[in-house]
Amino acid sequence: MKNILLLFCTLLFVSCDNSSEEVVFTQPIVIPLPENTALDSIIETKDTTEKSYPSYTCLDETWNVFLDIQEGFFLSYAIHYKSGRDITVLFDESIPVIGGVDYPEPHFINDTTYFAPNIGSSEKGHFQAYIFKNGSCNYIEVTNNMDTVAVYKK
Repeated sequence: MKNILLLFCTLLFVSCDNSSEEVVFTQPIVIPLPENTALDSIIETKDTTEKSYPSYTCLDETWNVFLDIQEGFFLSYAIHYKSGRDITVLFDESIPVIGGVDYPEPHFINDTTYFAPNIGSSEKGHFQAYIFKNGSCNYIEVTNNMDTVAVYKK
């Protein structure tokens, strides 16, 4: 038994590399594409005037939205404008969210609206968020049969 333990420790030390390189583990960023997407439609140029939505970036490139989701709960959103102005808006705690964020991923639905399909569950379904370019937001409660129950504006 002592020999096996000694052999194991020896193999462990031999397999360790004393180089100064640091190993960094990262997770790939996966952006789902619609089915039957041709490679030519993925490659875009600045001269393209055709707009297609939904998109994960605003096609007019004047603003970006960043969601602050910690431990599965939606806390705030920040908007960064191309002009350099930034605004951060905290989640309205009066909205009766009882569960965590569920995906599909948020996306732009046009040049002025960012849509988060599920920012948390409610007693009757889940909440969606429509974040507008001016910084305002509409939280909409949707039941499991896709009926709108309540709209909260902030």
